[in-house]
Amino acid sequence: MREDDADRLQLDIQRRLTGAERLRLAFEMSDLARELYRARLRQQHPDWTDEQVTREIVRSSFLPASSPW
Repeated sequence: MREDDADRLQLDIQRRLTGAERLRLAFEMSDLARELYRARLRQQHPDWTDEQVTREIVRSSFLPASSPW
């Protein structure tokens, strides 16, 4: 299967999803991204507690990069 064919097939599948299915998929993708980031933080900072890792995820997700917090 060529890349163009795969792209068209994926787009066709996505267009058939209901609003609820799209929302569920978005939540699943968000959860996956957060878990991948959590794994990266754990690898970079093996000495951090669960609370420190969670705090960094929240900080980087919701505070602007230039924030002094």
